[in-house]
Amino acid sequence: TAFSGYDEVMTAYREAVQHRYRFFSFGDAMLLYKKAEMP
Repeated sequence: TAFSGYDEVMTAYREAVQHRYRFFSFGDAMLLYKKAEMP
C-alpha cells in the first residue's frame, strides 16, 4: 500500500487471485506472475 491505497491494492489482489497469479515474497519486494496455461 506504499504506492497505492488499501482499496486499490485489494482490488488488484482479488483480480490476481481470480486469474490464478502466484505470489512470492522477497523481503521488501513481491513478484507476481501468471501460472502457465496447461495445454
